[in-house]
Amino acid sequence: MNLDIIYTPITEAITEAKRRSEDTELRNKALKLLGERADQPDFFSDKNHIYFALFRNIFTPDQEFVILKEKAKESNARPLYLEYTTDKFVTRNEDKYSLGRLYFSNGKNKNGETLLDSFKVIDFNKFDGEKFYKIDTTTGENIIDFHHRILKYFYPEEIENIEDISEWLHKNGNVAENYYKKIFILLATNTILFEKFYPHNKIEAPFLEKVIYPAFKYVESTLGVKPLICPLIDKVDPSDDIGWWAYTGDKKDVILKMAQNPPQNN
Repeated sequence: MNLDIIYTPITEAITEAKRRSEDTELRNKALKLLGERADQPDFFSDKNHIYFALFRNIFTPDQEFVILKEKAKESNARPLYLEYTTDKFVTRNEDKYSLGRLYFSNGKNKNGETLLDSFKVIDFNKFDGEKFYKIDTTTGENIIDFHHRILKYFYPEEIENIEDISEWLHKNGNVAENYYKKIFILLATNTILFEKFYPHNKIEAPFLEKVIYPAFKYVESTLGVKPLICPLIDKVDPSDDIGWWAYTGDKKDVILKMAQNPPQNN
């Protein structure tokens, strides 16, 4: 797949998002496609901000989180962290796997590859196939609470920018082939989605072809504008991919301490 079809240059995307935020006709058309229910997330109707969004199961202060946060700050946009916490955890999905095994970047080797340390926080055999909100870490803390606790420690101001859209997703298709169409419509007025796609990855390529591209073209044809999607990172090297899910080394001691000690109730 040619990602030039999917991606929009960031300066162009920002200009277009500002224009769309004032386009009442576009917003009404999007609302009609969404079903005109009253349960659309608040950011959908916000004309005062441009949002930079990521869509993940659970947010934690790894490198891609920090990249999105900094990009939003540089462009005077509001970061938006969309979560899907009722999804199933599966070890074959690298994004999900990294929530159960924490990675820490430890510099690079002579070939420029990221050196990583890791620490397991869940029982993979026990929880493979389980929904995230039912998963506990090895200390008994729910995995969602654990990652949010880490996030709050390092970036307390960002907690309010997390929005769990699990219930909304279930009402809007419940499976990726359906709900991505609705997500792209939901984000089409004032929001830029940031992603990193790997069209040559044997696992992700079918997802791009069967889910992302059809949803993208559906919105483009029915709404009359294409979803605004920008690359999260400028250069994607699949061999170094796991590094983007890692925490920087300066966070390691604090995170390991949290991973081995549940929160104390005062």
